[in-house]
Amino acid sequence: MDWTPHALLAGVLLRWLVSLWPHSGAATPPLFGDFEAQRHWLELTTHLPAAQWYAYDVLYWGLDYPPLTAYHSWLLGRAALAINPDWVALDASRGLESPDLKLFMRYTALITDVVINMTAIGAFARFCCKNRTRAEQTLLLFLALIQPALILIDHGHFQYNSAMLGFSLWTVICLSQKRYVLGSIFFCLALGFKQMALYYSLPVFFYLLGVSFGIAKREGAVAGFIKLAQIGATVILTFGLLFAPFLSSTSNLLQVIHRIFPVDRGLYEDKVANFWCAISVLVKVKKLFPVETLVRFSIIATLIGVLPTSINLFLAQRNSGDTTPRRLLLGLLTGSLAFFLFSFQVHEKSILIPLMPATMLLLDNAWEGSFFITTAMFSMYPLLRRDGLVIPTLALTLLFNLLFGWGAIFGSQAKAGLFVKIFVFGCYLFMGCLIFGEELVNAVPIPRYPDLYVVVNSFVSCNIFILLYLRYSFVQLFEELEVTPTSAKKKVE
Repeated sequence: MDWTPHALLAGVLLRWLVSLWPHSGAATPPLFGDFEAQRHWLELTTHLPAAQWYAYDVLYWGLDYPPLTAYHSWLLGRAALAINPDWVALDASRGLESPDLKLFMRYTALITDVVINMTAIGAFARFCCKNRTRAEQTLLLFLALIQPALILIDHGHFQYNSAMLGFSLWTVICLSQKRYVLGSIFFCLALGFKQMALYYSLPVFFYLLGVSFGIAKREGAVAGFIKLAQIGATVILTFGLLFAPFLSSTSNLLQVIHRIFPVDRGLYEDKVANFWCAISVLVKVKKLFPVETLVRFSIIATLIGVLPTSINLFLAQRNSGDTTPRRLLLGLLTGSLAFFLFSFQVHEKSILIPLMPATMLLLDNAWEGSFFITTAMFSMYPLLRRDGLVIPTLALTLLFNLLFGWGAIFGSQAKAGLFVKIFVFGCYLFMGCLIFGEELVNAVPIPRYPDLYVVVNSFVSCNIFILLYLRYSFVQLFEELEVTPTSAKKKVE
């Protein structure tokens, strides 16, 4: 029996159930939250010319994502305008939270997820797991569709991260099938939708560079140069088309870039579980160094974290002429996790980026992925708690662990060693105690330490993320990964 339709139905059902809960910033003027930001962008793109999209009243949820997000907002805004113009009335619709508008916005998130992300997950399970049994392919599909983090952020909190992550997964699919030009287009679309796809940029760059050097090594320098030129031209042309409406003047283009990369916002926002926030418990780096110095620190630390596994991708591709999806996913995971831990201006929701490859690796690295997903949910708990999503957060996290995660770590067939099991169990016990203390013992913040639970959460989560980064890096760099022999490789496009 084919269980694929059941897995797809389960994914859609969980998304719909979560959408019944509150969204970010519900009934909290004057700025409300991400729900209002997404709705406001529909309003901007529908009524204003493209030249004003990134300049109009930037203090009230000014557009700060790349052009593909703006085009997506314009498309949804046209649909909203046709159904009910009041939903996107310029300025007059600010803060609107009517039930019919909420339903419309929830459906747009679901349709975006289904069309771009869920189709990519299905294609990956089908075309990139051919060495797996049909049951294993369906299991991976099911696990990826019930992964709680993306469901809660996109369909609870409310965003459209599924588009960027879906385009990124389509990139993996195309590259693993040696469709390098098409893969480059998909990655440009991911970057064009959300700049956080830059977390994947160095691994993808080194992978494609290795492709070109590998072709040059086997077929001659001219063939390698042609492949590199094809990829470069594809990237330039794709970005040129995405940014075309803003190329009419230098000031327009600079305004778009300034909005997409707001360096003046600081090293991090809120209490995010990355290195800079965690170390600030001991050393107040934001007070000790100017922003320019912190930018340099973050760039150096990020490069140190990303380069080892990215260079490994380059060497594997150059030497063998092929890289399995597993190695590529490991490179994306470690590279994006290093970006999350050490880069500038990180949001807690950015943990979704390394979670995508970790989720697609669950059949190979089950205990690591399960521990990662649970810790990621714990790290986002303060954000989801503010949104009124405690119950669905706990429910979906427990559901994932009951169906897979717990057995992957503590089951009789689990690959985790005794020390790992003891360590993970201790971490889970601590997480449970911290949540219990925050919800029941000290439901009202402690006057002297109002952010105590959030600070402890970010510090603990960050340290676990660092350990997982080291673990995944070890797997990629030192464990034997299957590589298709050059002689068996098909001719690339």
